[in-house]
Amino acid sequence: MLAAILFPILIVVATGLYIFVHRALSEAARDELRRRYAVFSAYGVSLAAPVSYLRRALRGFEAVQPGPMSSAEDFRRYRGEQGELAVMLRLANAGVLAVYWGVYMRGRDGRTCEVDHLVVLPEGVLLLETKNLRGIWEGVGTAVWRKNGPGSNFRIMRSPVEQALRARSILTGVLRDLGLVVPIGSIVLYGTQAQLRGADPRVPMFPIDSVREAVAMARGCGKAAPSALPALLRFMCELASVGVYPSFYDRQALLNLVVARS
Repeated sequence: MLAAILFPILIVVATGLYIFVHRALSEAARDELRRRYAVFSAYGVSLAAPVSYLRRALRGFEAVQPGPMSSAEDFRRYRGEQGELAVMLRLANAGVLAVYWGVYMRGRDGRTCEVDHLVVLPEGVLLLETKNLRGIWEGVGTAVWRKNGPGSNFRIMRSPVEQALRARSILTGVLRDLGLVVPIGSIVLYGTQAQLRGADPRVPMFPIDSVREAVAMARGCGKAAPSALPALLRFMCELASVGVYPSFYDRQALLNLVVARS
C-alpha cells in the first residue's frame, strides 16, 4: 500500500527535477553559445546564415544532453555536434574566406553526401570530414574502421577517408557541370581522445584541435591559379542561389582579393 502511494510521488518529483535541470542546462548552453558566437563578430554573416547556424550550434549544446536514459546513438550524435562546433570555432582567424557548415550535395549520377565543413580558401575549396571519435580505432587504411580496445564497446564504421573521397568526387562533378575549375582538397579530423592504428595516405588526418595547422598545410600545398578567385566567387553565388549560405566569411579578406584581382 505504501509503495503504491510513494511511487506516483517519486515519479512527479523526478519529472519536476528533470524539467528544472533541463531548463538550467538549456539556459547555460544559450549563454555559452552567445559567448562563442561573439568570436565571429569581426566577420561578415549572411542574412540567412545566422538562423541555421544558431539553431545547429544550440542543438550541439542542448538538444541531446547525455543522461542515464540516453542511448549510445544519442551520445554519438551529441559528440558529433560538439566536434563540428569545435571545428567551426577553430576556423576563425585561420586564413579562410568562408565556411559552410553541413552542405548536402547531389551529383548528376544520383550520389549524395553531406560535407561537415566546406571551407573556401584563396587557393580553392577544402572539404573537412569531422569525426569526434574516442578510444582506440583499428583498421585505419581499410574501408572499415573498428573500435576495439580495453574498456570500450566494439563498433565499426565506414572509413571517414572513404567518405571524404566520395564528397570530393561528387563536388568535382558538380563543379564540372557548372563549368568551373576549382582545386579541391580533403582532410579528415578526429577527436583528440582517439588513437588511430594504421594510416591512409590518400587523405591527410589531423586532430580536431589542429584545424588551423591542417588549413595552413592545405594552403601551402595549393596553388592559386589566376582564374581561381572568379571561379570561387561564382561557386559561392551558385550555392546562394539554392539557399546555401556560409555560416561566416571574412568580409575584409574577400574584399581585398576582389579589389586586387579587378
